[in-house]
Amino acid sequence: MRTRNVKNIVTFVVIAMSCMAFGVSVANATTISFGDIRDLGNINPNHPADPSNSATYTTFLKNMLPSAVVNGGPGGNTFTRTANFPNSPTFPNAVFDQELSFSVSGLTASVILPSTGDFYLLGKFDGPNYGSEVWVINGLTGTITMPEFGSGEQYGLSHVYVFNPGGTSVPDGGSTLMLLGSALGGVGLIRRYFSR
Repeated sequence: MRTRNVKNIVTFVVIAMSCMAFGVSVANATTISFGDIRDLGNINPNHPADPSNSATYTTFLKNMLPSAVVNGGPGGNTFTRTANFPNSPTFPNAVFDQELSFSVSGLTASVILPSTGDFYLLGKFDGPNYGSEVWVINGLTGTITMPEFGSGEQYGLSHVYVFNPGGTSVPDGGSTLMLLGSALGGVGLIRRYFSR
């Protein structure tokens, strides 16, 4: 019985260390909302709202100083940055990945993130009447729950874009090798301990 428990523990530790070594994250449901800690800011009216222009506007927004407002920015839009992310100019530029479908329930909408490690999520609300909100989503996986409306029950969500597939959340080659070496070293120590 003791041997089986030891094998189960060793198996669990090996799997956990392998996940750490390769930067694997567990999928979770995450809620984002206006003004939360992941909110980068607003683009109003976000016109034109095609993927290419929306990527340009998201990059402009991330390069702004926290709490800044720029009227007449690219496309004649108004850009309003939140106070979050003082180091946002060091974030990657927005590169369009894909448009996500969403489902609605009550006053919320849900999207399932692709497995590409996107960095930004842009929700476009009711054409020219509200604009778009941009959230920083790097490190998140699985389902995202977000507002269905821009204000109360007005300005409904019309589309959702994600940007930067595979971006900065994946360790570089050197980091991966260091983590893998640490994991394998830990496995060796565990085997030695339990073989006594």
